[in-house]
Amino acid sequence: MVATNMLWFARYMVSTAFLGKLGGLELAAGTLALTFSNIAGWSVLIGLASGMEAIFSQAYGAGKHEVLGPTLKRGFAVLLMASIPVAVLWCKAEGLLLLTGQAPLLCKEAQRYLYYLLPDLLATCFIAPLRIFLRSQCITKPLVLCSVLALCLHIPLNYLLVLKLGMGAPGTAAAICVTDFALAGLLIVYLVHFHLGRPINGHSFAQFFRIHVDSATERALSWRALLKLALPCCLMTCMEGWCYEIIVLLTGFLPQAKEAVETVAIVLNGDTIFYAMEVALASCVSARVGNELGAKRPVKAYQATVAALWVSMVLGFGGAGWLMLSSRMAWGRCFTKDVKVLKNVAEILPIMAFIELANFPQNVACGALRGSARQTVGALINFAAFYVIGIPLAILLGFKFKLGLLGLWIGLATAAAITAILGITVVLRTDWGFQTIRAEELTNQQILSAQESSRKDNPELYATVPQGDSLSMDSSYPEDIYDGDSKVGMIYRCSIIVFPPVLIFFAGDRLRPCLLRKRKSRKWRVETNFSRIFKGFFGC
Repeated sequence: MVATNMLWFARYMVSTAFLGKLGGLELAAGTLALTFSNIAGWSVLIGLASGMEAIFSQAYGAGKHEVLGPTLKRGFAVLLMASIPVAVLWCKAEGLLLLTGQAPLLCKEAQRYLYYLLPDLLATCFIAPLRIFLRSQCITKPLVLCSVLALCLHIPLNYLLVLKLGMGAPGTAAAICVTDFALAGLLIVYLVHFHLGRPINGHSFAQFFRIHVDSATERALSWRALLKLALPCCLMTCMEGWCYEIIVLLTGFLPQAKEAVETVAIVLNGDTIFYAMEVALASCVSARVGNELGAKRPVKAYQATVAALWVSMVLGFGGAGWLMLSSRMAWGRCFTKDVKVLKNVAEILPIMAFIELANFPQNVACGALRGSARQTVGALINFAAFYVIGIPLAILLGFKFKLGLLGLWIGLATAAAITAILGITVVLRTDWGFQTIRAEELTNQQILSAQESSRKDNPELYATVPQGDSLSMDSSYPEDIYDGDSKVGMIYRCSIIVFPPVLIFFAGDRLRPCLLRKRKSRKWRVETNFSRIFKGFFGC
């Protein structure tokens, strides 16, 4: 999944590289258009598609494969309907961008870029559900292979359209569209010719899919059940991304806006690889938790969540934290030689490292919430942390207390820490036995009417399919672990919560002398006030 996400993000890196060869205006306009399309387009569609994750994974784990086909079909319909207002919004992007204070010429070029990018909405409406459909069944190799083939097409396509045919910036948008349609086509070919022929309970998946499409699909899945999961999941996905974009927008109102915006761009460029890892880990947790809850194995769902939390903390400490701290002096030099920008990057990167330390377990917690069909809880956590606390605090510190860029990122770091703490707390206090019952109810209500209708039409097919009552609850369910008053459970949860902050405190205390040490070979060094803030964050 990490490789799949890295290949997915690599398309935009390739397109940005070709935009850079065209000139400053094309690069700025293309970057602005891609940012707008992500905020008001792709994030919305991918968020809506993620609402199907709980249904797919829980139904597959329960062996109720007849739910998968109709849910996939409804997912296509939901995303296609949602893409219509998104397309209208893209067509009006120039006026909206002008309201944010952007240059008129830049807005005009960005609007032109978005016109060429419009067909990609249709491709995304098919790619997002298909990826979740396969991922929920632990089928990842075809995703990687199809992504590699699509990326191999994307690079020469950019070269042909941008440099050879002279299409300019719109050529990169056209290349993205063609690449995504190719990826959608490859996934559909795999689904039809390879996946649908797999035997399930003695019958092919195609038989299950065809029976319910032909008989009682429209009664099997209610729009309300799907939208009840899709809309909160969309909000949960978008709220975090929108908060980052609001911080970037606020950066443009700082006194030294040019240096501040360059700093943010450099810092966020280094964050891409870690974001891909976080999304991949969260997706795996969501699929695994959903599979185990659907199969009535609450203990394994609990163990998978705890294991993923530990993995996320290791990746956060050893990966994001250590790499960002160790490269804070060198990372900025890959992009600029401006001394002010380099100093800002060195000051912000450790705070970004702290944000990533929080983002890794926070994304795992969100994945567990998605897998257990509790997207509403995740949406409420993100709203409270980012919009009730994070952004107001960032504005207060950045503008009222004159901390500038540092104040904005302290507010963002505070929001990330709160989401991580609340998310981990909710997940660790989950009654997994009750979530197993909820998973059974969710899958049963999806197929009840369709099952009755199909049983009448095809009694010989359902004679060999195991029903829900034949799947008994895991007898090894340890009640004491999930009992809120259990000493063992309490000690276990406290050890998970207390150990990482203690480790971070000692790490921060050891790293502080390194930050304060004057480097004779440098023309500048990290200020002592930043070091105090750094230790204060890690101490908390």
